[in-house]
Amino acid sequence: MVETKNQLCPYATVQEYCYKTCVYLHGDSYDMCGLQVMHTMDSAQRSQHIKTCIEAHEKHMEVSFAVQCSKDIVCGICMEVVYGKANPSKDYFGILSNCNHT
Repeated sequence: MVETKNQLCPYATVQEYCYKTCVYLHGDSYDMCGLQVMHTMDSAQRSQHIKTCIEAHEKHMEVSFAVQCSKDIVCGICMEVVYGKANPSKDYFGILSNCNHT
């Protein structure tokens, strides 16, 4: 069993309030995610979190880039821009009948 003094506080790691009498270790905050998850004495844990956080950030950036590249797509049938309408529920592809973009 791990001593609570060396175990990260499960509340602080998810940005929730823990009591002043908390017996767990409160880690350092990591700039990229803002969570208190950097163990003060475990360099392997710190390295693993940095790696995991960077991978998640890269994945998020790929999705954001794909969305950004897709925002100007024009329907090949009605020549209307598909994404970016005033009503986001109209941003979809369908089968003809007033087009709604195939």
